[in-house]
Amino acid sequence: MQPLTDTGLNIHFEPETLRIAFVDTKKEQFQRPEYSVRTYGALGPILENPGCVEGREQQIIYWMFRNLGLKGNEDMLRVHSLRYDLSVFRLQQFGQELMKTSGHYHPPIYRGGPSYPEIYEVVYGTAIFLMQEVDDINAGPRDVQVRNCIALRCEQGQKAIMPPNFGHVTINPDPERPLITTNWVCSDFNSVYRGAELCRGFAWYNTQDRGWVPNPAYDCEIPRLMHAGCADVPQLGLESKTGMYRVGCSSPELLALCKRPQDFTELLWSGIRFSDAQDEDWKARYIAGLAQAY
Repeated sequence: MQPLTDTGLNIHFEPETLRIAFVDTKKEQFQRPEYSVRTYGALGPILENPGCVEGREQQIIYWMFRNLGLKGNEDMLRVHSLRYDLSVFRLQQFGQELMKTSGHYHPPIYRGGPSYPEIYEVVYGTAIFLMQEVDDINAGPRDVQVRNCIALRCEQGQKAIMPPNFGHVTINPDPERPLITTNWVCSDFNSVYRGAELCRGFAWYNTQDRGWVPNPAYDCEIPRLMHAGCADVPQLGLESKTGMYRVGCSSPELLALCKRPQDFTELLWSGIRFSDAQDEDWKARYIAGLAQAY
């Protein structure tokens, strides 16, 4: 087994078997996380080709360890309502579609306000976070209007901020390497999956043979996909190769954006760098609109 050094924690991983171990030491012991899985059958409704899961419905596609952490840091959840999770994704495709999660949205923090953001860290492999903003997170394909779509690429060690009002899907673009992510998120809400399931996933599918293809289930016009990469945000303690668990536990005020994103709009969007200049211009206009709205 090899250490997942980018977590900054004593976690070990065996890529061939996907076995993961949380190793206690005399000084540091792990608290018992909540454990759950997603199966092929559960992901069927959001795939380009739902029939590809036939015969494998009960097979696990990824594992989630929620509220992972070290004993002594229980106040992160109890006092600050902040939860640290870790997810391990099997090296697998869905037909020609690249491995992905089920996709979900976060509810607004208060009526008329922004939704809860989330901060991810890639600790093994590479991830693409497909993010989309819609007018109604519970609407089906005939009624929903998709406003914006972003594909955010995150390399190992980098941090990716899921901004308010955007749902997200995690994709593994590397057919040769598994994916492991960690995340900090507020624990005061439940994610919303209904809209994504009704629409057979988000507005874009990422496939091996055709690249990015639009989801034909949507009746609305699907926006152009904007491509971006991750950038460090040192003001928030989000820097490549620095595990964000210890940063968050030692300075929980740096994670306040998970509960008050309206106070950190420019900072959290500074971690998203678009490859096209016109998309950077869009970002500046979008930030200005948020400043007026909130």
